[in-house]
Amino acid sequence: MKNLNLIVTAGFLFLSVTFSQAQKRDGIKVNLLSPLMRTASFFYEHTLDEQSSLNVGFLYTGMTPGDTKIRGWALTPEYRFYLGNNPAPDGFYVAPYLRYQSLNFSYEEGTEDSEADLSGIGGGLLIGRQWLFKDVVTYDLFFGPSYVSANWDVKSGNESDFDSDSWEGFGIRAGMTLGIRF
Repeated sequence: MKNLNLIVTAGFLFLSVTFSQAQKRDGIKVNLLSPLMRTASFFYEHTLDEQSSLNVGFLYTGMTPGDTKIRGWALTPEYRFYLGNNPAPDGFYVAPYLRYQSLNFSYEEGTEDSEADLSGIGGGLLIGRQWLFKDVVTYDLFFGPSYVSANWDVKSGNESDFDSDSWEGFGIRAGMTLGIRF
């Protein structure tokens, strides 16, 4: 009877370890470059198979460059194609993505206030490399071209009060993330 209990316990332990290892298909990550831009940027990645994953990024900003206050958020889904021999999410990848952003700008100069809302949609293509350590920790570097088409809704003041050129058109998207798989 003692041996049977030991065998059953060992079997359950083996199955639980195997099950937990097989279920590490998800991860959360934080962009380490975000504080430089006075934002918070987080990602959720779900591995689909050995060559692909879905990655969804969420960004919140509350920055104040100069006299302008910028508040808002962005949502960025991407589909990653892993190119190497390692199974996803480890290795080089190419990732087309879309982005939706909603931002509020307010500018105060003397007694005059200017305020505008920006809603933009865009996308691009990333090239990146993600490393997976001990099947738990991820480190990811990525960069690539982006394009955003934006609509401005000026509530007070003029559109010239805001630096609209840096928030729409072509640009570069880059990041460096650190994450945990579960």
